[in-house]
Amino acid sequence: MKIIFTSIFIILLVKISVSQDHYSIDKNVLLVDSMLEEADETVLLLEEATPKHRKLKAAIFTLLLGPFGAHRLYLGTDSKVPLFYSLTLGGGLGIIPLIDFFHIIFSKDFEAYLNNPKFFMWIKDTD
Repeated sequence: MKIIFTSIFIILLVKISVSQDHYSIDKNVLLVDSMLEEADETVLLLEEATPKHRKLKAAIFTLLLGPFGAHRLYLGTDSKVPLFYSLTLGGGLGIIPLIDFFHIIFSKDFEAYLNNPKFFMWIKDTD
């Protein structure tokens, strides 16, 4: 009799655990699906807001670490440019980063400063 009750108990435990696993798997799948949908929405929002955020971050880097050329590294310039900023005592005693700051803030064409290899990023090409 103990064997029968033990067998029934084990079968019930297995059945309960299988049904709970099935439920938790379904619940986890729904949770992952909803998280993926939220992530897609977040990516879309970030893609729309990126230019403003990039401009703001570049301006903050210019104010805080401009004499070391951190804003130029953030904007994707050649690694020599920040070295020149540091060697010229903060880019001409801090004058060049100040000019960079105003150009970053007030420029309508911010894309011109991205990946710009020139020391004076605001000087236009004469081509």
